[in-house]
Amino acid sequence: MPPAVLTARGPMPPDTHWLLPLSLDIDHVRKPDDINGHLTFLPERPIRARYVTLFFKANIWLMLTKIRILADGVNVAPAASIR
Repeated sequence: MPPAVLTARGPMPPDTHWLLPLSLDIDHVRKPDDINGHLTFLPERPIRARYVTLFFKANIWLMLTKIRILADGVNVAPAASIR
């Protein structure tokens, strides 16, 4: 079951895996409303995938600066295209 209502073309594939973040880790606080942090998503077991789609539902301003997707300890995200 998706964590939020999505608008898309057709249903999600039946083997879609939804992950929620473990917690928000604060890396740096410049001001009370200016915080750098990161989210970690960890599946219960390894998942084989050809494509990865990220959906974020933010209740505040959100800027993504770095995405890492680890496969056997190697970050495969730099080779990916972002659309």
